[in-house]
Amino acid sequence: MLLPMLMVLIPNTAWASDPNDDTVLLDGVSYHVLRNLDDWERFRQLVEEAGGDSDVNAIMDADLSVTTMIGVPDRKPFRGIFNGNGHTLNVAIEGNGYYMAPFHYVRNATITDLHVTGYVYGTKHNGGLCGFCDDVTIERCWVSTTVKSEDPDGHFVGGFTGHTRKSHITITDGVFDGNLIIIANDKYDNFAGAFFGWGEDGVTWDAT
Repeated sequence: MLLPMLMVLIPNTAWASDPNDDTVLLDGVSYHVLRNLDDWERFRQLVEEAGGDSDVNAIMDADLSVTTMIGVPDRKPFRGIFNGNGHTLNVAIEGNGYYMAPFHYVRNATITDLHVTGYVYGTKHNGGLCGFCDDVTIERCWVSTTVKSEDPDGHFVGGFTGHTRKSHITITDGVFDGNLIIIANDKYDNFAGAFFGWGEDGVTWDAT
């Protein structure tokens, strides 16, 4: 799979309430432009402030290395469009919580044209791209993340998504070439999948 050629972005701060927050208008949609770690943290804060009640769109204009997740806490999911624009998001995420992933909680969102590298270590329901998912579309994404789960009550890991609610998840033109690691547990069931780790009854998955 080849990611598309990078778009050349010409941001205009006039659209942003914060003078340090560049935005760009593409096809009638306003995106926050991510070029560095400060931009990522500002995006994370905007998602938290929106609380899943409104879209927060973002587009990458450079490769990034991050250690924090988008869509935290659990009741404040990422909603909107995230366009990787052919760039690489290198993650170093580690903790004792569930749903560890670059995008911790995602609902009514689209993620496109992104390459993810690095590692995600947590207890269970961890994902290389998304942790807890509810109606998500993923297009032209390449996930090379190492995802590890270690929990005394069983383990669930997914290359793209860790835990999917009773909803519809679509993955198109996706590639997973990372690693899924589960610390052996003979007492409870363990689940791992290149695209999906675990799903609630009634979930619909489409992967092409």
